[in-house]
Amino acid sequence: MNNKAFIFDGQGNKFNNFGKDFYENESSFKGFVNTYKDFLDLENDVYNREENEIDTEIFQPAVFLVEMGIVHLLIDHGIKPKNFAGSSLGEYSAICSANYLKVEDGIKILQKRGNLMKTELSKIESEMRAVMFLENSKVQKIVDEYNCQISNENSYNQVVISGLKEDIEKASNECIARRSKKNC
Repeated sequence: MNNKAFIFDGQGNKFNNFGKDFYENESSFKGFVNTYKDFLDLENDVYNREENEIDTEIFQPAVFLVEMGIVHLLIDHGIKPKNFAGSSLGEYSAICSANYLKVEDGIKILQKRGNLMKTELSKIESEMRAVMFLENSKVQKIVDEYNCQISNENSYNQVVISGLKEDIEKASNECIARRSKKNC
């Protein structure tokens, strides 16, 4: 019975040179991602740059392409899932893995998504931050107080908050202060 699932997360858990070990050591992975060089060249657009030099319209499709390369590699090794799920950016990988979206279309969509995010976010001084080790109900009270919002709940004690930069700074500092108190 096949009860395997592929679950994809968003871009928040990625780090500089994510997937580079696969690219350098797994010919199947490298061959797969290089098939899409006309749309995105991981080696030149991602692996030869510092993380802070990679714009979101490159970073988002790069995360997607690496995830799809890993899917290709796992299937090559006989690991075939029945179910797929994704969070945020990972939803695109799940949809593609389930054969409802072509890889090249996913890259194009995510380039556009990243470009829109970059363009729209440049119009305001906004920010997002992860808050960990503080119960979500306590974070909710803090963000309400500082005119921010919880934009993503990752677990019972890890959320992402968003809002204007100055409000996020205040809310973040308050979360840190309350987290350090035992009985808050």
